[in-house]
Amino acid sequence: MGILIDIKKSLPGFKLQIKLSNEQDIIGVLGASGAGKSMLLKCIAGLVKPDEGKIILNKRTLFDSAQKNQSAASRTPGRVFVSELRAVPASDYCRKHSLWIKQII
Repeated sequence: MGILIDIKKSLPGFKLQIKLSNEQDIIGVLGASGAGKSMLLKCIAGLVKPDEGKIILNKRTLFDSAQKNQSAASRTPGRVFVSELRAVPASDYCRKHSLWIKQII
């Protein structure tokens, strides 16, 4: 599985510019409030059209401003699950999950 994202999207008071490539099965998107996490996911899902660039998922072009992009309606359905988004001090998280962290390391 792989993803390539190189897009730009401008809105009043906001500009998203992201370039990333990843071959892993799972990736996380982290950032402060207003950083563009939701906008990025909306662009990948086809709910928002980027101003320019391309999005390629598993060697399948989902969006390419230089060519005719695939409409969201013709994409294979997918889901994004978001659960309990909250800020937790890193020290609290590490204390509660120290055994789990040690097992991973």
